[in-house]
Amino acid sequence: MGEEKVNFDRMQALTKDIKEIASLCQENDRPVPTEIRLFYNVQTQKAGANYQYDPVVAKTKNGISEDVVNGWIEEERSKL
Repeated sequence: MGEEKVNFDRMQALTKDIKEIASLCQENDRPVPTEIRLFYNVQTQKAGANYQYDPVVAKTKNGISEDVVNGWIEEERSKL
């Protein structure tokens, strides 16, 4: 149950951030990204982000954004 709580808290934080980013994009007449992947390289101490503007959730098997986030977390864990 502990990991489920952590994932739920992550989803809540991400949802809030996504809504704020979408508002900023709309206020400035910019396209809203459909996916933002943040990363940090410990060796170089540099952070970055990759943005995507094509639909992402529709590409999942059941169209649930939680699946996308969980898939991304697992993908990054596998790189460790």
